[in-house]
Amino acid sequence: MYNKKADLLFYLSPLFLILSILIQWNVKDYLSYDSQAYIDLAKKLPTISDSLYPIFYPILLRITDFLFNNYLISYKALTILSLSFCFFIVKYYNFFWREFWCLLSFTSFFKLGPWAWSEIIMIPLFIIYLFMNYKILTTKYQKNKKILAVNIFILLIMTTTKYSSIFILASIIPFCLYLFFRTDKEMLKSYIIIFFSALFLILLYLLFNKLNTGELMGQRLTPDFGGQFNLRLSISFILFNLNPFFHGKENNFLGFINFGWQTAYIFSIIFIAIWLYLIRKGLNNKMVILCLTTSLISLGLTLYSYLTTRIDLLNFRLLLPFYFFFFSSIIFSTQSNKKFKNTILIIILSLSIIINFSSILINHYNS
Repeated sequence: MYNKKADLLFYLSPLFLILSILIQWNVKDYLSYDSQAYIDLAKKLPTISDSLYPIFYPILLRITDFLFNNYLISYKALTILSLSFCFFIVKYYNFFWREFWCLLSFTSFFKLGPWAWSEIIMIPLFIIYLFMNYKILTTKYQKNKKILAVNIFILLIMTTTKYSSIFILASIIPFCLYLFFRTDKEMLKSYIIIFFSALFLILLYLLFNKLNTGELMGQRLTPDFGGQFNLRLSISFILFNLNPFFHGKENNFLGFINFGWQTAYIFSIIFIAIWLYLIRKGLNNKMVILCLTTSLISLGLTLYSYLTTRIDLLNFRLLLPFYFFFFSSIIFSTQSNKKFKNTILIIILSLSIIINFSSILINHYNS
């Protein structure tokens, strides 16, 4: 029988994730070209001269900078606050908190954590979005106007944080078709309201961009894959991000193991087989369908964007909506299976922390 004292082990997840970020910040500031662009936008606010990047993350940077008067400190404080909120909100509402804490211990989030990117803000927004939808997809809350309004607002804020969030809005259309064939008229009505209301607000925001900068979403360049290897690697990361423990080939894995790309593919395929088996059991669950639809639509449209416009390599950053909602579908598909579930979560959590945190320490020591 599961011992409630074992819950203490789950508190290792936020502890080690934040500790790993602090260790990496001790080595360098994780600023990319996009990071500097966000900071430059924040410095110019309230003037908006370029709509290539959405405004919500720069706004938060600017607000945080009022406290610290240093954008390097501001982005780091914002990161800690954002991730702490993720752990807090699911625990406070008892919203599958063990599962989400386990999810946030995966390799993708350890890699994403130290960077000054707007994806850090997207993670709590995703969690709130799932929480609101979970309420809507229960009989008690499906007609609650406040819940619908929050859902619409979150879709707007996500779009003002990452333009690719429009893909999440687009995923509501096939979900509405699913509800239509399920003859869930009340829920279908709710999601039609959510879709068109959010679409209207998002179009207003894009029109605001157009009036201020002359472009809806900035001037987009033609694709540049950086060679065939980068194209192949981008496609491969779709598999790799479904591996909780490592991405691609590894040198000094756990300090003493080396393996190549073939091993990484094999492990990823094994994990995918396991995930699909778990998802299969929950295909009658509306939350599972919503998450799967969001994940696959986001993946498809992200791939389309990669092939038609110039964006970065598809890795743990740009594939965040895909793997976050994919893993969330597993969380909801296994909610009725209580036997050994918490024990399995502890095993996965322990492996994630040992592997990912030790990797951070090894890289830090070698540098």
